[in-house]
Amino acid sequence: MIKDFLNFIDESYLDSNHAPLYHYTSVWSLKDILKLNELSLGHYDHRIAGKTTKILSLTRDKLFNIKDREFEVKICLDKDKLVSNYKMRPYDFFNFKDKKKWEVDRINPYEFEEITDCNIKYLDRYILYIDFFDIDFIYPYLSEIKLYIIKYNIECRVKEKVIDIDGI
Repeated sequence: MIKDFLNFIDESYLDSNHAPLYHYTSVWSLKDILKLNELSLGHYDHRIAGKTTKILSLTRDKLFNIKDREFEVKICLDKDKLVSNYKMRPYDFFNFKDKKKWEVDRINPYEFEEITDCNIKYLDRYILYIDFFDIDFIYPYLSEIKLYIIKYNIECRVKEKVIDIDGI
C-alpha cells in the first residue's frame, strides 16, 4: 500500500501539472479517431456540476489498463497543450459518498480522470505517442492506422517500447 501511495504521490501530485493524460480505447476505435483526427464525447450521460451532459474522459494513470480490460491501445496526450485550448476538470467515476476511495472495486484506488464536455479536435497536435498493448492488435487495421500515423508523424510503441511502424 505504501508503494502504491508513493507512486500516486509521484504521478498525481508532483508531476500532475505537466504529466501527460491518457485515453484508452480499442484498435478498431483508434482507426476512426485517427481518421477524424478527433476524440469524441462518450455515449453516456453524466451528472456534472448539477447538469446532465456527455463527457470525454482522460486519465492521469498511465497504468490504468494493467489488467488488460477491453482496451487495446493507449493514446498519450500533452496535457499542457490540451489545457491551453480546452477546459479540463478533475472527475472521479467511482465517487461513492459512503465508501472510501480504496474500498471501491477498481483497478487503482488513486486513479482519477480529467474530463471535458467537448470533442478534442486536431488531435494530432496533442498526441505524444500511441502505445499498443500487443503487436497483434495492430494487424487487422494496419494499413488504415499506418496511413494516419505516418501522416501525423506519431510515435508508436508496443508495451512502452518505441517501434518503427514502417517495419511492420
